[in-house]
Amino acid sequence: MTDYRLPGGGRAWFVSTRTATSYRLNPCSPAGWWSLIGYCLFVSVAPTAILLAGGDSPSGTRWVAFGATIVLPSIAFIVTAFRMSVPARR
Repeated sequence: MTDYRLPGGGRAWFVSTRTATSYRLNPCSPAGWWSLIGYCLFVSVAPTAILLAGGDSPSGTRWVAFGATIVLPSIAFIVTAFRMSVPARR
């Protein structure tokens, strides 16, 4: 892996690649890969566990918790990924 540095001197977690039609963030360090793996596992397991926790039909509260366990970690991951990214070298 190529060593990418943030403007403050820390190691970047993601590399951003921008084209005319898209913007991609690719992990470029172990911390970036672990954050991506953790996000994927949490967002796929936690909401399902919330809905399957009760024996009967899920209540409105469980549906709100289901949505929150998808939306809030997604926002946190996107903000972290953008803050810990640098443009790719050309």
